[in-house]
Amino acid sequence: MSSFNPMETPIDSILIGDPPIESPGICRVIGAFDARKWEKIMGPGWSGGFSRFMGMELCDYGLEFDLASDEDWEAWWPFKTLLCTLPTGRTPPGAEKTGAFNALKVIHPWLIDARVTSSVLVKLYQPVKQDQGHFTIKADMLAFRMPKMQLAKVEGSAPPEKLDPYDQRIKALSDKIAARNAAGANTG
Repeated sequence: MSSFNPMETPIDSILIGDPPIESPGICRVIGAFDARKWEKIMGPGWSGGFSRFMGMELCDYGLEFDLASDEDWEAWWPFKTLLCTLPTGRTPPGAEKTGAFNALKVIHPWLIDARVTSSVLVKLYQPVKQDQGHFTIKADMLAFRMPKMQLAKVEGSAPPEKLDPYDQRIKALSDKIAARNAAGANTG
């Protein structure tokens, strides 16, 4: 979602489930990231090395819900029921069938940027009353992505040709000897 501008279109909610249910009150996504896992391969005594792409890391992120009215609290309880669905063998409404888990579909611009489309709840914290009179509820989430093989070795660029005058002279003499040997092999 490269065209999303939070200054023009603020997003104060998250959609969870299928069909999507909008979160009550104001919801903030915190700490979502898009990361790749790399393995560094270096030999002993060598400078430089290789990097191997090991796949996409799973994103763990937080949600914060601010509930400030009776309507927010009335909408919170059914939303919380969906959010807290345990990963049992049965697929709950709005969940993606994943085999081992039943992860909830999630939609928010920051999660789309982090390539997160499904998540599971890790922790749901108690409501905390704020000075302004509203309550804040925090949730720790973990992205779910079906595993697939993604090993790849990065190919580096060729080193630049040395400009050392001695190396240039050695190369010129080597080329001259190779040309003489090739000419001698053709005549004999």
